[in-house]
Amino acid sequence: MHGILPFLTRQALREVEETYQDIESFLEHTPKEVFLKGLQRIAGFLEGKEPLSLEEVLSVQEVFRRLKEMRRVASPDSLPLSSHIERLLLLARSKAKYEENHPLTATEVAALSGTTLPNIVALANKGVLQGEKRGKEWYFPKDTVEGYLQRKKKV
Repeated sequence: MHGILPFLTRQALREVEETYQDIESFLEHTPKEVFLKGLQRIAGFLEGKEPLSLEEVLSVQEVFRRLKEMRRVASPDSLPLSSHIERLLLLARSKAKYEENHPLTATEVAALSGTTLPNIVALANKGVLQGEKRGKEWYFPKDTVEGYLQRKKKV
């Protein structure tokens, strides 16, 4: 057992060093201002003031995912990062997928329509919303989503 201890210690120290380098590199290449600007652009996109591609939305979402994970690891007792950010990112991803004619999940349709996920799933199960079920998730083409959103506005 003692013969392996120096090896394990060296490996552990190397892993810690690499972890800190990864975090420092992330923070250096993604300063807070970049993330804040990304969120502001997303807000402008949702308000219809600025175009944004799905790729740009997913890029901001990935930065948020990494920040959220670092915070969870660094401070497990802290409150999780705001669900407001997650909601904003979900709306932006849903809108970008809709505009770029990608199929939307039931969660994304619920976000765009301001309804609940169980409601969308129930409508899909009844055949009111025509979609494709892959595994446990429903996917809806743009024309189905567009029709649903228009019907919802008339109500």
